[in-house]
Parts: sequence; C-alpha cells; structure tokens
Amino acid sequence: MTDQNSNNVSLVVLPVLISSILTIIALLGEDPIKLKLVEDFVEYHLTKKQTIKTLSKEFCLASKPKSNTNIVVSKCDENKPNQQFRHMSDGTIRTHPKHCLQSNPEGKHTPILVWDCNEEDSQKFNHKEESDGTIRTYDQKHCLDTKDFGDVTLGTEIVTLDCDGKDSQKFLFEDL
Repeated sequence: MTDQNSNNVSLVVLPVLISSILTIIALLGEDPIKLKLVEDFVEYHLTKKQTIKTLSKEFCLASKPKSNTNIVVSKCDENKPNQQFRHMSDGTIRTHPKHCLQSNPEGKHTPILVWDCNEEDSQKFNHKEESDGTIRTYDQKHCLDTKDFGDVTLGTEIVTLDCDGKDSQKFLFEDL
C-alpha cells in the first residue's frame, strides 16, 4: 500500500473510530477508571508500533503476549507481534493496551517484566536515543541491560543495572 493510499484509509477510518469511542464513552458514563481504559486503548492504537533493537541491530527485545513474563532478546523479525512495542506519552512501553514493561522498584539486577498496566512509576521509562541510547527507569537510577552483562545471546533476559554507558545498555526504537 502506498503512503497516499494509507493516508486515505486513515482518513476514512478515523471518523468511524472517533464515533465509536464517543458511543463507548456515552455508554460508560463518567466512571474515571473505565474512561482511563478507553483513553489508553485509543492512544495505544494511535501510537506507532516500534521494534526495540540492540545497538548492533542484530537482536530485538521480545515479550510473550501475556502478563507476568520476562523481556528477552530475540532475532529481529518485525512481523512478530511479540517484538512490537509502543512507547506511550505517559512513559510506559506497552506490548498490548493493558500490558506494560515493568521494572522492580527495589533495585538493580532485576528482570524487566510484562505486567498489567497500573500507572506506577516502575512502569515508566525514558529513552535517550538522541543522546546516549539508554532506556532509563523513571527515577533515572537504572538502565535496561542484558542479564549477562553485555554478552547478548538469544533468550538473554533484559534487567535493570546502574547506568554505565556500555553498548549493552543502548537501544534503538525503529518505527514499523
């Protein structure tokens, strides 16, 4: 599909999407929890899908589609849904409208998990691609890194470690 055709499809689909959202909101009433779920769902689907690649671009972060699973590295295949993420405006990195990456607020050397989104700071990340390429926890104390301290192989877990600027802490977000 050409960019022009894609834009035309978006222009046709957008009014239908907006109408559907307004209908859902009217049915939900003013329940703030339900409205937040709708808001998150809409933003998720309007945010670009991205892969998160290691600096070498040989490996990508991958998840399992359900909650409570570890993030690992895998051979890049942008067609695999488990390698598609969305970095949302609230700082969360999502694999699904209701599933977020989560760090352990207790400290370093802990795996990054996929967890039900809950608006806690442990699910918010800052990506500094333009400066150093790190993905930092919300408190800026730790960076995503490989469990094996830089030795990246298939299935290596992603954990939080003190930020040290090594290549094992540098990631690229690429739009799909």
